[in-house]
Amino acid sequence: MSVMKKQLVYLLTGWLMCGMGLQARAQVEPLFTYKISRDEACNRWVESQMKQMNLREKIGQLFIYTIAPDRSKRNLALLKNVVHTQSGRIAFLGRKTR
Repeated sequence: MSVMKKQLVYLLTGWLMCGMGLQARAQVEPLFTYKISRDEACNRWVESQMKQMNLREKIGQLFIYTIAPDRSKRNLALLKNVVHTQSGRIAFLGRKTR
């Protein structure tokens, strides 16, 4: 690549990077979380719950187990295992099956 082409590539790259920085917008907090984050009673409750949790339970809050909402033996065994051995949340995804 010639020197002139290299200089042009550097110039365009720098221009694009600077331009992207100028176009960056401030992140907007959703209204739902905005209201909750400013609710003192809610914050006190969350803090009290966190103080009662051990490290494993706190880490478990970062995970969501997804389980299909059917009543097969396999799913019921999985659900029972997750409830008794894991920390975190459970989400039932999909439609109820017959």
